[in-house]
Amino acid sequence: MKTFWQLLRVGFWMLPLQRALTVIGLTVLVGGQLFRLPFNMPGSTLPITFFGVMLVIIVPLLAGGAFLRMLCASRALLLRPHARGRLLAGAFGILMLATLCWMFCYWLAFQAVPPKLRPDAEALLLMFSLTLNFGTMCAVVLFIASRSPLWTLVILILWQAPGLLLHAFGVEDAARLLGGPVGVLMSAAVGAVFAVWFLRARRIHAGAWRRRDVTGDAADPAVNAPQAPATREQAMTRWVLANGTSPGIGLQVLVAGLVLLLIQWVLGRQAGVMALQSMMIGVLSAATLITGAVSSSMARRSRALWLPAGRTRLELHAWMERQMLRVAVAVGIAVAACALLVWVPFSPRPALPLAYLVPALLVPGLCAGWLGLMQQHHRGFFDALAGTGLAAGIFYGLVQPLYVGTAEAPWMVLAAEIALAVLLREVAYVRWRGADWRRAQQA
Repeated sequence: MKTFWQLLRVGFWMLPLQRALTVIGLTVLVGGQLFRLPFNMPGSTLPITFFGVMLVIIVPLLAGGAFLRMLCASRALLLRPHARGRLLAGAFGILMLATLCWMFCYWLAFQAVPPKLRPDAEALLLMFSLTLNFGTMCAVVLFIASRSPLWTLVILILWQAPGLLLHAFGVEDAARLLGGPVGVLMSAAVGAVFAVWFLRARRIHAGAWRRRDVTGDAADPAVNAPQAPATREQAMTRWVLANGTSPGIGLQVLVAGLVLLLIQWVLGRQAGVMALQSMMIGVLSAATLITGAVSSSMARRSRALWLPAGRTRLELHAWMERQMLRVAVAVGIAVAACALLVWVPFSPRPALPLAYLVPALLVPGLCAGWLGLMQQHHRGFFDALAGTGLAAGIFYGLVQPLYVGTAEAPWMVLAAEIALAVLLREVAYVRWRGADWRRAQQA
């Protein structure tokens, strides 16, 4: 039981971002049920309920597999009796608890509607199986995918393989079939195989997303050939980008975007053009948030560069900002190339004007980039609010208008995103200006 409570803390209360999202999500849930937010009108509260639940579970859902790998990869863990079994039982216990909590919120959201509009037992059972299947697959898949980028791509393809095969063989209503008894059996089989491997493996390795140091082979003169020493600027760039490059990051985003577009087209082409376009462009806009992950990593690695770089805090911040903008440009070019595939072949094309669609697609990446630069010191409640506003901007600025098919562009949402980008840039500047680098070092 102690392991369960410790894992519950790791999943929902370990980082300041997790604590902020948990508090905001619970506040949204309670407020939505008490005051019928956001319009104080009778009817189902499912949209606000879903938003609150997602705020609470988004971090453990997307990072739970990586957290589990980090915990079980520790050598000290091997000395504790039944440590892996307790970790596995605690992880699946949290998954079941989260599923039951979502089912209770889903049932509660329809209590204010007439009885004939409430979901029946079959609909509730289908929602339970869908939630449990998705949670199980996320936990197992992200645990495997956290090993390396190659495994991430392989697992992404294997995860979508059943749906692709069913569509290829002309099976109707494949989503309902995968969400029903077939999906439950698949999740049970995947969970059983994963549990057996997890408990019997001699050693579980940590994630290997960073590039390994290439050691030269004695028989290869090209590898052992003397190389020109790197300049200080080149060495700093290699350090903050983890030995990567901006074009390389853009190329990875391009390949991942093309794979995601192909999967979405195969699975969702029967849903209609507008729904498919909104889903594709929404995912591409969310892909620009990779800039935030890269800039956050750059900000953490920049602490070791203050004295070796020979720059003041503000000079180092300006240099880091230029590096972030290069990454943002590379990611933006890759996303724009993928969006061109959504714009050209489909008919009818999105009703939103191109002058609005392009900045609405790329501005979230700039917001995420400056939000990542803020993470070098003093993370807090404001960061969670900014991330929530960024997600809301993508939904209300792109996904919803494209799904509805309206030709009226929500310019106010785009203006709010631009204002958020300016605000985040100023907050990042203030944090870098007042950073105490000794206190900023993590224990």
